[in-house]
Amino acid sequence: MDIDGFRRAQRAYEAAPKGTSDASLLRLLELAIMTPVEPQECEENRERRNHNFLLACGKFEKGRKPGGDIGRVEQLFQQGPVDINKPDDDGWSPLLHAAGEGNAKICTFLVEVCGANIDYQCPDDGTTALWAASFNGRSEATYYLLSVGADERLKGK
Repeated sequence: MDIDGFRRAQRAYEAAPKGTSDASLLRLLELAIMTPVEPQECEENRERRNHNFLLACGKFEKGRKPGGDIGRVEQLFQQGPVDINKPDDDGWSPLLHAAGEGNAKICTFLVEVCGANIDYQCPDDGTTALWAASFNGRSEATYYLLSVGADERLKGK
């Protein structure tokens, strides 16, 4: 069973009325798992998860507290596939956002657990996580990125 099937089954179980017989509950769970999902719905879920992941890593959005949230990053990563190096509309990856906000815990998680590309460069201007951290005076994130081998020779355009 894939993660989406598991989630559908979990939602079906939680929505079942109290007192539902075991046989009915089992059939309900089977249907939830076996019901095909439209590919477009899966893509929409993936895009929403990637967007939420970027926000949790520190991407600025009007009305949201900046800085990132390591607990939310871990939760979203465990919930299902996240394209760890996928940039937002401005070309910034989750690691660039975390580094720019100076969140060394999120940077560590992205690099060591998720396998983020430490030398990813924004296609528009060549910004790297190391540059974003150092330019914004985020010493802890800067030192961390240097310690894991971020290429200090990469420069923006």
